[in-house]
Amino acid sequence: MQSTNSSVPSLTVALRAIRWALALASPVLGYLFSIIGSVFGASALRHLCPPELLVSGMCTARWYASAELAVIAAFVALGASLFVALPVVCAPSHKRWVALVAYAAVAIVVSVFTWQAGLSFWPPYAAALASGGVTAAIAYAHQKNAG
Repeated sequence: MQSTNSSVPSLTVALRAIRWALALASPVLGYLFSIIGSVFGASALRHLCPPELLVSGMCTARWYASAELAVIAAFVALGASLFVALPVVCAPSHKRWVALVAYAAVAIVVSVFTWQAGLSFWPPYAAALASGGVTAAIAYAHQKNAG
């Protein structure tokens, strides 16, 4: 009896398709990380507020607004990096293009969010653009664009 390996090419094609599907879906994890992390980070920050400065669950300390914005900016920056890095890791080929397209998507998403949230959201916007850009540049420089 002869053994045939006709299933190997179809398995390779299937695995490539799965990796491309993961590359398309994985930025959602970065987006969710930034949203959920920002909510939990701001909630944790609220516990640092002195009880006498809590008014109806809102901290009125002078430092709170700046600290809250910094926490949100940190989580948005990490989320933007994940938004770019995860598709690059998942993609089976064309990783440089994936990095550039993912960064363009980050720029669009944070621009729309900032447009909706107002100009007070500019520090997280700048953090997201910077961290996503650095991640894309690193991925672009270190990945081979095979396939």
